[in-house]
Amino acid sequence: MTHPGGPLLIVAGPGTGKTRTLTHRIAFLIAQAKIDPEAILAVTFTNKAAAEMRERTAQLLGQGGMPSDRLPWIGTFHAFGLEILRAEHERAGLPSDFVILDEEARFVLLQSLLPEAKPHALRSLLGVISRRKARAFPPAAPGEGAEAHARYEAALVSRGVVDLDDLVCRVVTLFEEDGETLARYRARFRSILVDEYQDVNEAQYRLLRLLAPAGADLFAIGDPNQAIYGFRGSSAAYFLRFQEDHPTARVLHLDRNYRSSAPILDAAAQVISRDPGALQPRLVPTLRGGNRIVVHRAPSAAAEAEFVVHTIERHLGGTSYFSIDSDRVEGRQPEGEHTFGDFAILYRTKSQADILETAFHRSGIPYQRIDALRFLDHPEVSAAIAALRLARDPSRMLDLLHLLHFRNAPLSAEGRSALLERRMGKDLSEVRSTISRMPALSLTEKGAIESILAPLATSAPEGEGVADALRHLVERIVAPTMPGSEGPLRRLFEIAESFGKDTDRFLTRVALREGIEEFHPDAERVTLITLHAAKGLEFPIVFLTGCEDGLIPYHPPGTQIDPETLSEERRLFYVGMTRARSLLYLSYAERRAMGGGARRRTPSPFLVEISPELKEETKGKGRKAHKRYEQLSLFDEA
Repeated sequence: MTHPGGPLLIVAGPGTGKTRTLTHRIAFLIAQAKIDPEAILAVTFTNKAAAEMRERTAQLLGQGGMPSDRLPWIGTFHAFGLEILRAEHERAGLPSDFVILDEEARFVLLQSLLPEAKPHALRSLLGVISRRKARAFPPAAPGEGAEAHARYEAALVSRGVVDLDDLVCRVVTLFEEDGETLARYRARFRSILVDEYQDVNEAQYRLLRLLAPAGADLFAIGDPNQAIYGFRGSSAAYFLRFQEDHPTARVLHLDRNYRSSAPILDAAAQVISRDPGALQPRLVPTLRGGNRIVVHRAPSAAAEAEFVVHTIERHLGGTSYFSIDSDRVEGRQPEGEHTFGDFAILYRTKSQADILETAFHRSGIPYQRIDALRFLDHPEVSAAIAALRLARDPSRMLDLLHLLHFRNAPLSAEGRSALLERRMGKDLSEVRSTISRMPALSLTEKGAIESILAPLATSAPEGEGVADALRHLVERIVAPTMPGSEGPLRRLFEIAESFGKDTDRFLTRVALREGIEEFHPDAERVTLITLHAAKGLEFPIVFLTGCEDGLIPYHPPGTQIDPETLSEERRLFYVGMTRARSLLYLSYAERRAMGGGARRRTPSPFLVEISPELKEETKGKGRKAHKRYEQLSLFDEA
């Protein structure tokens, strides 16, 4: 990566070594171009990607005899925005100790502004507000959710707090309104690198344009054929107009694929090439040969799940008694040398995942499920973190309201408003005294609040770390409400142990969702994961389930899909296919429960676009009457 400087766009298809290219570019800038590491900024979208970039860059610098402890600034857009706002808080109109609201705090705040709204309507409005911020809409800009956005933003400003979206939006506003501050950061970062450029939204795009105007040393890498986050406000349009924004830009293509077999790449290319707006893929496989793609037709969603489980067991060298007894799948595949971690099952909806999870539970095969309810969004985990924040700062009424909501404690709209409008000090005894005298609160409400605040007055064990403090608070505030929550809370304690006594760093990392990864690549478990969450991952064997019209491409029954949405659905299917290294199974059900009842399903139109010579079509049997026996699994203990 010896590009002399200036704007450079690299089109990097799946499996072409994107991270390797980016980190070698960073190492070249430091070791060969002699650019100070502190003058380099590298931004990406996930904490996993940022951690991998830091690790690989340090290794490259160490191998080249350069200091590996002086790294450039490498992190997510949100982490970068937080660093700017912390350093420039006065210019940004924020207190020095401003806090970042999590999703529950956002919900509580919006609920206080719209007390008559139903919970599901409030959640929906929060999504609308986030999408408006992703598109860099001013709060008063007309459109869906404008009034709620304006009131919500005013509440954030009056309380001196921000949400996750603000970490980019507020920096854009700062740079646009304060030329002196912008000039300082342009001078500081001489070289800027952007990973997954096809996923930027309007706010992130404007931030990059401010920091790297035309002619700047901007390195962008990505693949518009893998742009799948339009629902978040992302758009591949910014990738496609890179040369318009930077007329002197050079464009390079990475063509060699080091991941997938030739049949998988050929089939994926056939699907994506049908999109008139797609860049025609030019992927050259380095892996010769390979098996044809298996397209499996199952009579039902349950039978599809059984097919997945049964096929995994055969790859592992055994067959469950349940699969034999149910007589769902014909034929036998050769045994292979695989482990549980080699398999991934991709799906689109929670209902699909529930059926798959039931089948895996019955089989005894170990698995990890990565989908909608992220670890930090588990109610007990979110409540424990809110309790820790409240213990650090008892004036945080949003966290108090969060805990009241978590405990289903009674609280009137009048009482909620009174708590939020009253300015509290940071002394716990003062807060308790103030609340006890508030006329807007009933005796019952005051008692519920005191049951949360009183445990904060008793200190945790001497020399406590973050994990000790969390355990102390969970025992007194959270666990009595959810006694069956040991699993998520146990994991929270394990994560907290790594932060020692640094509570501030723990809370910051949690707010940014850094170091809290959902997927564990080293776990010896089959991975059940949504199509969107699978982006950036790869597995030897992949099952892409639910390949039915209405699921992929997704559209409600009886509705037509618009061309733009169809293009993104096609890209999502392409991403799913290219997660597989050696074997790819595409399955669909003839009947599936959707919209209140079982419906006939038709195969996804994307399946038809794959030529016959690249695929092998199989079908499962319907259930037949037979004598029932006790079902055992190969993986059950004797």
